[in-house]
Amino acid sequence: MRKPAASVYMKINPQVRIDLNRKDEVVDIIPINDDGVTLLENYQYKGKDFDTVLDELVDLAIEKNFLKDGGDVTLTM
Repeated sequence: MRKPAASVYMKINPQVRIDLNRKDEVVDIIPINDDGVTLLENYQYKGKDFDTVLDELVDLAIEKNFLKDGGDVTLTM
């Protein structure tokens, strides 16, 4: 497997690392903490671009009560 071209860390309370190739396609998502594991349960990212995955993960965080109105999402590259 090739090394990702970039990694983006998404922190709400769940924390995950999103690995991207040069075309901004997600090649892997790694949970950083237990809430990250819960957030990613049954989530399928293969074949999706970064923007789609980010939107879907934020929606999942809302559905799973990790993120409320006015909450923060931090992205770090």
